[in-house]
Amino acid sequence: MKIRFDAGAIATGYGISVDGLLKSWTGATLSGIMEERVASLVNGERMGDKQLPYDVIAKDRSLKKIEVRNLMASAANWAPSTATGVNRKFCEEAFYDKVESCDSYVFCDLRDVRVSSEVTIYEITAEETLDMYEKVKAIKFCKTKRREDVAYYMSNNASMTQKRFFERFPYEEYAFVV
Repeated sequence: MKIRFDAGAIATGYGISVDGLLKSWTGATLSGIMEERVASLVNGERMGDKQLPYDVIAKDRSLKKIEVRNLMASAANWAPSTATGVNRKFCEEAFYDKVESCDSYVFCDLRDVRVSSEVTIYEITAEETLDMYEKVKAIKFCKTKRREDVAYYMSNNASMTQKRFFERFPYEEYAFVV
């Protein structure tokens, strides 16, 4: 699914310039907004500050518990937010708790949002996420194998570069569908 933001209307609403608005957009500043947008797309509810292992509960779809992630300047990451960012460490137990508690990860591609105001949205099931992690864990996160085969792109901290994300998850196969 592809959606657009009306940057002019948003900037006007805030009483700021479009340029000022676009310069302020980051993956972090758009996090809650994208969670809310995904919730509205699936006729669901955003969990907000409830500190659950997922961000949205959808009402009328099989993949109900959705974790929303933004791709803008950093790697694609499936780990809990407590393990992402500066001076945070990956905890495998927390990753397993998260992936086993949600049904899917929805990734919002925000790389071009400042230019085109367009967001491309992908969905990867939690089951496939767990399978990917288990597959690379089984080969002891072998860097040689991970470089050569798209099936082994996930790292030992449940992340992958953006380049690898887009190679591994072509939009035609992983487009978010409501």
